[in-house]
Amino acid sequence: MIGDPHGTAPDVAGPRPQQPQQSARSEPALTGDVELDAAMVALARAQNLSFTERIDSGERVHRLLQGRLGDLGRA
Repeated sequence: MIGDPHGTAPDVAGPRPQQPQQSARSEPALTGDVELDAAMVALARAQNLSFTERIDSGERVHRLLQGRLGDLGRA
């Protein structure tokens, strides 16, 4: 029961899922798509650069992902 001051209501929600642990890894996982992998690495590295460079890297990844998804739609 919500708001049970004595804690006697059963826990109907079950156990809470564990949060994924943060990796110390600064490079993204590789996908096998050479062009996309290079763009993702550039995006990860751009996090230490100017805002404009981060936006440019993010837009490049976005365009590549849109293209890959478009390719799937035509397959």
